[in-house]
Amino acid sequence: MEITGDFLERAGQLLPLPFKNEALTICNILERSECIDENVTPWKFEPISGQRQAPRRPCFVTSKLQKSSLFKITDSLYKTYAWEKNGDPQQEFKACVEANGLTGLRFEPVWSEEEGIIPYKRPDL
Repeated sequence: MEITGDFLERAGQLLPLPFKNEALTICNILERSECIDENVTPWKFEPISGQRQAPRRPCFVTSKLQKSSLFKITDSLYKTYAWEKNGDPQQEFKACVEANGLTGLRFEPVWSEEEGIIPYKRPDL
């Protein structure tokens, strides 16, 4: 928490989570970003009504990304995204986690300006 606390506080609310004799903290990410390129993003559709539901793999408009490097997109509130720009552990959550050797999180690339949509890769179990 000492290492990532600033990132988590900027992105949401920190809530106490008592567990046995430990004082744990959980982060509820509240930062929302309207940064999806809706014309390029492939969408999931409801089979019967045909109504658009959520992005399959989002494409982003980088100029619309928020100040916080952790965020959710309005069309998919159950997923949390972490953007990377230059890999600076002082400014980016993912870089901070990696620079400090923290474990327990899995980062999956979904999009880049250079490559566009990055196909999903099943994690090794």
